[in-house]
Amino acid sequence: MTLPSSGLGLTLAILLTTAVWAQVKQSQEPAGDKSPLQARLIAHEDTYTLAADQQGEAFAKMLQEKMQGPPPPEVDLVFEIKNPTDKDITITLGADSGSLDLILKGPGAVTIPGQRIFTREFRTGRPVTIAAGKTHEIPIKQLKFGFRGVGMHAYWTEPGQYTLAARLTNRGGRGGMPPAMTLETEPITLTVKAAK
Repeated sequence: MTLPSSGLGLTLAILLTTAVWAQVKQSQEPAGDKSPLQARLIAHEDTYTLAADQQGEAFAKMLQEKMQGPPPPEVDLVFEIKNPTDKDITITLGADSGSLDLILKGPGAVTIPGQRIFTREFRTGRPVTIAAGKTHEIPIKQLKFGFRGVGMHAYWTEPGQYTLAARLTNRGGRGGMPPAMTLETEPITLTVKAAK
């Protein structure tokens, strides 16, 4: 059966969205063997101010009902990976088989899907070698994460104390992919102030 161009576009959009949701669901569950690598979340800035148009119960309700929203808050954080062993270790970053996820908790924490439609190619990522005793840093500039770094968005909608943890996963291990891996940080505390 031949679909009209509009129908074909809709079908592709639905298929891509389904694939993304599968990735998002997987990204919320730890995967793979425990790695000798260590991870921590570093806050170069640990105090933030709510945007005037992104605070309050009404804004939180809008996010939860529409499951979409404005760009998430900007932050100044780093996901640091340390190799404490005496041998170099190579990992894969940026592959569609893995993701860097954020877990935000607090008085007004809301997490919703971010970008829903993606190009169809499978991204294998890039190898990163961490020398013995050295570290590798991944900057985090916004509370967006998950599939391709944009599949999910997190928001703080009320002032107060929040905790944020991060988890890097790779669900590889087959077809020449790197071994499956999970690296999870301890949560850090961030302070969010009311908009001025």
